[in-house]
Amino acid sequence: MKPTNHDLSKITTNMIKEVYSGRPGCGCGCRGKYSTTKQAKTRILNVLKANPEKVRQHMGLDNEYIFALETEQRYRWVYVNLRKVKK
Repeated sequence: MKPTNHDLSKITTNMIKEVYSGRPGCGCGCRGKYSTTKQAKTRILNVLKANPEKVRQHMGLDNEYIFALETEQRYRWVYVNLRKVKK
């Protein structure tokens, strides 16, 4: 995936397409859960914003980019629609 340089602090839940939270090893949903609820978006976005130095950014496949916080215990990903974000 291609790295990006968007400001995480400017991301709001309205810009988020979906979020993922799961155990390391896979991101298909077998070890975690994808969600589109406002509660899940808010929770995972807050975790990423609390650890901005550990967050990686990548271009996704469907006109989106991904903010990813991956630890030994948990993967947390935020998928953001590029049409809703300005650099």
